[in-house]
Amino acid sequence: SKRITRNLRLALRLRNDCRANFNVNYNRGRLKLAKDDFKGAISDFESSLAIETINADAYNDIAIVYFKQKKYEEAWQFMQKAAAQNSTNQIVQENYAKFAACVKVKK
Repeated sequence: SKRITRNLRLALRLRNDCRANFNVNYNRGRLKLAKDDFKGAISDFESSLAIETINADAYNDIAIVYFKQKKYEEAWQFMQKAAAQNSTNQIVQENYAKFAACVKVKK
């Protein structure tokens, strides 16, 4: 019983540490995106996704990075991943519509 409790506490602490690491990488990526450090932003967003593979916000933000660089096909690919993970997120929905229109215009 004590061993189970100890293992459960350890598992919860590890989960919280992973979430904290995700937040550090994700928030650092957001700061770099705001400063137009596109390479750094993508690196940090990808690091956050290595920790938490299902996160529509991180995929959405990678799409924004590519969109700002006028790399519309890449933006569209990541936008589709974001929408697949959270189609009810209003920001994802708005960006999805905007990116879809841009990809259609550029073809």
